[in-house]
Amino acid sequence: MLSVSDVRLSGRNVQLGDTLYLGWSGSFVEFETDSHSISMDLCTDKTPLEEIYLARVAVYVEDLQEPVRILTLRTPCVHVCIPVSDGSQMKAVRILRLTEAAFGLSGIRHLDVEDGARVRPTQPKARRIEFIGDSITCGYGIESRSPATFTTATENPTSAYAMLTARALDADCSLVAWSGIGLISSWVDASTEEPNQALLMSRLYPYHHLRLSERLNTPADLHVFAEDPADLVVINIGTNDSSWTRGKPEREALFGEAYLHFLEQVHAVRPSSPILSILGTMGQSLCDTVEEQVRLFQSAHPEAWVRFLRMPMQRAEDGLGADGHPTPATQRIAADHLIAGIQELRPW
Repeated sequence: MLSVSDVRLSGRNVQLGDTLYLGWSGSFVEFETDSHSISMDLCTDKTPLEEIYLARVAVYVEDLQEPVRILTLRTPCVHVCIPVSDGSQMKAVRILRLTEAAFGLSGIRHLDVEDGARVRPTQPKARRIEFIGDSITCGYGIESRSPATFTTATENPTSAYAMLTARALDADCSLVAWSGIGLISSWVDASTEEPNQALLMSRLYPYHHLRLSERLNTPADLHVFAEDPADLVVINIGTNDSSWTRGKPEREALFGEAYLHFLEQVHAVRPSSPILSILGTMGQSLCDTVEEQVRLFQSAHPEAWVRFLRMPMQRAEDGLGADGHPTPATQRIAADHLIAGIQELRPW
């Protein structure tokens, strides 16, 4: 059975006993082997979930571009065997979580190769980007079309702007992203006047995996940022806040205060990491507010690197995904804009 020393881990994953939980969107286990196949048990919630909330895991072999298997975890534990190599050459294997952290669990147990097969962890990239975001970063609804509504079967972070950007820049990435989340208010419908503060990013971010700890009744451990460096932090938060601020100056001022506080929060745990704030794909009403907070933060912290990049608004001609979310075409446009912005701004 493979151990942590045999593989490379990416993202905020959690080891509990003999089970490794792939935590957030895009988290993965990766290694090289000349084994003819790999085997593992994939574990999820013991209590059955509705179909729309089930976790999905993708398995990639060799080129790591397209998965050879996508598995939807419907039962508490399922044994899986995946063909890999003819035994004559080492091939890369990646096991990646497609589903965001809010939904079904995805644990790996008894990951193994054939007796005598060689195994080694893959090499990390020279740079690493941390993306803090919401449904846009998770790839919510990207594999569906409006007027369809959400299901985890149509969510895929590998086709969304964040992972596309990291791949283009030859960087590793870690996603801390949760659909519907905000800083002063998570998403609310148009009839709701009170902000939705049941769960905000400022509460989630400091913990390694708060929701998994709550669901498995384990201690809520703070994330050890010193062991998890980032060469760049990209913050894409505000889209859901705008469902509550609705262009009202007093509400936008409250959002601005919360955004400035969050910049302080991120900088406190990543004092040497450049921060790039982005916003605008699904609405631009708070872009000016975010840009102002970035300016204020930079003035207060001249030693820090922090910038704002306005993202292009999604267009009708590029279509809409589930619940009006970005399509692959929109995500590609966003990625290209962000890649160009990073290359121009030169944060590293």
